[in-house]
Amino acid sequence: MKNQSKIEQRVEQALSSLDGVQRAQANPFLFTRIQQKLANKQPLGPWEKAAYLLTRPALAVVVVLAFLAINLYVANREQRQRLAREQQQYEQLFAAEYNSNLNELNPNR
Repeated sequence: MKNQSKIEQRVEQALSSLDGVQRAQANPFLFTRIQQKLANKQPLGPWEKAAYLLTRPALAVVVVLAFLAINLYVANREQRQRLAREQQQYEQLFAAEYNSNLNELNPNR
């Protein structure tokens, strides 16, 4: 019973703290200040334009995709070159083996 009365007392305190609450009001000159800033807006310089472009998420996505594409291209090119070298080695081994077999079959040569 004692706990119930403490709980009710706390609830009443919380509700009474909201009695004097009023709606928040903005500074009356805030809107005119914002309009003045927009009217006096200076054109962006080259550094501001560069910073604006570099901070765009779309540019980050394009850079990541370009990086991945370049990596895939290089990896694919190296793999093709490795396969071409291996194929050339196999062809040379085959030619050497074929030539040695011909010499064994035709000893007059």
